[in-house]
Amino acid sequence: MNFSDFYFLLIIVALFILAGISIGLYREIRAFRIWERKRFAQEFLNTFVTGEFPIIREKLEKVQDCRVWQPDDSYAQKIKTCSQERVDEIDTQLKKILNILEGLCINIHYDILDEDICYNYLGWLVVAYHRWSAAYIKKLRDRADDRRIYIHFSEYAGKWADRIEREEVARK
Repeated sequence: MNFSDFYFLLIIVALFILAGISIGLYREIRAFRIWERKRFAQEFLNTFVTGEFPIIREKLEKVQDCRVWQPDDSYAQKIKTCSQERVDEIDTQLKKILNILEGLCINIHYDILDEDICYNYLGWLVVAYHRWSAAYIKKLRDRADDRRIYIHFSEYAGKWADRIEREEVARK
């Protein structure tokens, strides 16, 4: 074995070692990223359920008597019997809630928050608010002539509604 063969063999071994180290580092970084996403989701949701969101929900659901959880109630039905001033108050609170939920869904879409953790915390809430506020969302989209308004919120609400239905069927 001459020097050039030994040098070539040394380079090949070094490349395999470097490839092994790179693969190991990639796996560690990926595992850390997954763990960080889940940790961030937990911290975000803890803040979410104890911060401003519950206060806004209370203003809409209790003060304005919007029965978001009732399948027979909706934004369209609620505003039929309300004065314009009351409709404006409902719109203000509903817009705040939907903006928060859209932000949540955007974070899920871009892999900042873990979808399964968010679904387990808020799946039913996202689905209920989407169903209840469908007419409001349509009104905003029509007014702006932009179907992208609350697009991520609508996407996850539909996806999670299907998931809830599948889970209910599986339980029976």
